Amino acid sequence: MSKTVVYDEQLTLRLSSALKKELEKLAENERRRLSDYIRLVLEQHVEKELAEAS
Repeated sequence: MSKTVVYDEQLTLRLSSALKKELEKLAENERRRLSDYIRLVLEQHVEKELAEAS
């Protein structure tokens, strides 16, 4: 059974246009929207950092 995640917070970011273009390419390669891709990358980063800290 998969757990349901509620996304109830919003975050505004300022990025360089070059970084945004690169993120858009990476998101497109995975057939994701940019915001979904960024959220996934952040979730993976936090999981990795927490695992390394344990």
